[in-house]
Amino acid sequence: MTFQTLLTNILNLINGYIIPLLIAIAIIAFFWGIVKYIWGAGGGEAKAEAVKIITAGIIGLVVMLGVWGIVALVSNSLGIGGSTTISHPTVQ
Repeated sequence: MTFQTLLTNILNLINGYIIPLLIAIAIIAFFWGIVKYIWGAGGGEAKAEAVKIITAGIIGLVVMLGVWGIVALVSNSLGIGGSTTISHPTVQ
Protein backbone atom coordinates (compact mmCIF):
# COMPACT_ATOMS: atom_id res chain seq x y z
CA MET A 1 0.00 0.00 0.00
CA THR A 2 1.45 3.32 -1.03
CA PHE A 3 1.30 6.52 0.97
CA GLN A 4 -1.03 8.10 -1.59
CA THR A 5 -3.40 5.14 -1.36
CA LEU A 6 -3.40 5.43 2.42
CA LEU A 7 -4.18 9.16 2.22
CA THR A 8 -6.92 8.49 -0.33
CA ASN A 9 -8.53 5.90 1.95
CA ILE A 10 -8.37 8.24 4.95
CA LEU A 11 -9.88 11.13 2.96
CA ASN A 12 -12.63 8.90 1.60
CA LEU A 13 -13.43 7.77 5.15
CA ILE A 14 -13.53 11.34 6.42
CA ASN A 15 -15.54 12.70 3.47
CA GLY A 16 -17.83 9.71 3.13
CA TYR A 17 -18.73 8.81 6.68
CA ILE A 18 -17.31 10.91 9.50
CA ILE A 19 -18.14 14.45 8.40
CA PRO A 20 -21.68 13.68 7.17
CA LEU A 21 -22.37 11.86 10.45
CA LEU A 22 -21.13 14.82 12.50
CA ILE A 23 -23.15 17.23 10.35
CA ALA A 24 -26.25 15.11 10.95
CA ILE A 25 -25.60 15.16 14.70
CA ALA A 26 -25.24 18.96 14.64
CA ILE A 27 -28.50 19.32 12.71
CA ILE A 28 -30.30 17.00 15.12
CA ALA A 29 -28.92 19.01 18.08
CA PHE A 30 -30.12 22.23 16.46
CA PHE A 31 -33.64 20.94 15.94
CA TRP A 32 -33.71 19.36 19.40
CA GLY A 33 -32.83 22.77 20.81
CA ILE A 34 -35.71 24.31 18.86
CA VAL A 35 -38.11 21.69 20.23
CA LYS A 36 -36.88 22.30 23.79
CA TYR A 37 -37.24 26.05 23.25
CA ILE A 38 -40.85 25.66 22.15
CA TRP A 39 -41.68 23.26 25.02
CA GLY A 40 -40.07 25.54 27.59
CA ALA A 41 -41.83 28.65 26.37
CA GLY A 42 -42.92 29.64 29.87
CA GLY A 43 -39.73 29.09 31.87
CA GLY A 44 -36.58 31.14 31.62
CA GLU A 45 -34.15 28.38 32.61
CA ALA A 46 -35.49 25.92 30.04
CA LYS A 47 -35.23 28.57 27.34
CA ALA A 48 -31.64 29.36 28.31
CA GLU A 49 -30.65 25.70 28.04
CA ALA A 50 -32.44 25.39 24.70
CA VAL A 51 -30.59 28.43 23.37
CA LYS A 52 -27.30 26.80 24.42
CA ILE A 53 -28.24 23.64 22.50
CA ILE A 54 -29.26 25.64 19.42
CA THR A 55 -26.02 27.61 19.55
CA ALA A 56 -23.94 24.45 19.93
CA GLY A 57 -25.74 22.90 16.96
CA ILE A 58 -25.07 25.92 14.77
CA ILE A 59 -21.42 26.14 15.82
CA GLY A 60 -20.98 22.40 15.22
CA LEU A 61 -22.54 22.69 11.80
CA VAL A 62 -20.31 25.61 10.81
CA VAL A 63 -17.19 23.85 12.09
CA MET A 64 -18.01 20.61 10.28
CA LEU A 65 -18.74 22.38 7.01
CA GLY A 66 -15.44 24.24 7.42
CA VAL A 67 -13.56 21.00 8.06
CA TRP A 68 -15.23 19.44 5.04
CA GLY A 69 -14.07 22.38 2.92
CA ILE A 70 -10.52 22.18 4.28
CA VAL A 71 -10.34 18.44 3.62
CA ALA A 72 -11.57 19.02 0.06
CA LEU A 73 -9.04 21.82 -0.44
CA VAL A 74 -6.16 19.69 0.83
CA SER A 75 -7.17 16.66 -1.22
CA ASN A 76 -7.54 18.74 -4.38
CA SER A 77 -4.26 20.56 -3.75
CA LEU A 78 -2.35 17.33 -3.24
CA GLY A 79 -4.12 15.58 -6.11
CA ILE A 80 -5.38 12.73 -3.97
CA GLY A 81 -8.82 11.39 -3.31
CA GLY A 82 -11.47 9.65 -5.32
CA SER A 83 -13.31 11.17 -8.20
CA THR A 84 -15.73 13.71 -6.87
CA THR A 85 -17.15 14.86 -10.15
CA ILE A 86 -20.88 14.70 -10.58
CA SER A 87 -22.17 13.86 -14.02
CA HIS A 88 -25.07 16.02 -15.02
CA PRO A 89 -27.85 15.14 -17.43
CA THR A 90 -27.53 16.41 -20.96
CA VAL A 91 -30.15 17.29 -23.52
CA GLN A 92 -29.90 15.30 -26.71
